[in-house]
Amino acid sequence: MRIDRRLPVLFMAAISFMPIAQANKGDEFLHVQAYATAAPAAQGKVSRLLVNPFGEVDGLLLDTGTLVTFPPHMGEQLAATVKPGDTVEVKGYPEAPGQIKGYVITPSNSNQPLMVQAKPPKGIIKMPKNVRSAGLEAMNAQGEIRHLHFGKHGEINGVILADGTIVRFSREASYKFAPMLKIGQDISASGYGTKNQYGQAFEATALGPMGQTPQPVYRR
Repeated sequence: MRIDRRLPVLFMAAISFMPIAQANKGDEFLHVQAYATAAPAAQGKVSRLLVNPFGEVDGLLLDTGTLVTFPPHMGEQLAATVKPGDTVEVKGYPEAPGQIKGYVITPSNSNQPLMVQAKPPKGIIKMPKNVRSAGLEAMNAQGEIRHLHFGKHGEINGVILADGTIVRFSREASYKFAPMLKIGQDISASGYGTKNQYGQAFEATALGPMGQTPQPVYRR
């Protein structure tokens, strides 16, 4: 049997082009420092900060249409560092078309980078999800899909409507309602979420085309 002696070289070459976070998904936060000296993955002016259904800032939208995701436990730091209208440089890697997982965000006005921290500071205990959910309010929205939000498996797990409302949903829902989850599609949704100074976002419990009664996302 002939052995191709180039294989180790070819393998190492492939690894060198593999995003660090893909090569070590379980330890991605350990590699933040590696991105500090990397080339920017995106640049642009901040159109708005993004929030999740609990009202936590978990990213931003650039004027280029690029979404940048950031850990929600660092939402307060992100909101204090970056404001709408600021020009920023983002280092990270593409999670999906038009979406960057941010590891280092640097506003041009201060040139002080904000880097991802692996977890909340010691002494801070995250509130259980069922307790956090108790404070959510019923919401509904309808309109044209302007932006798509992707999950870690590449599935569409949210949309941003023309009025700025952020609608999130489960991976299972993204498959069930896939035909209408497209930019330019008009949809109607209802669910539970939060409204604050950054906008409103909710987790959908029902989805459907605009003008029709939304269909339940979950079975009782």
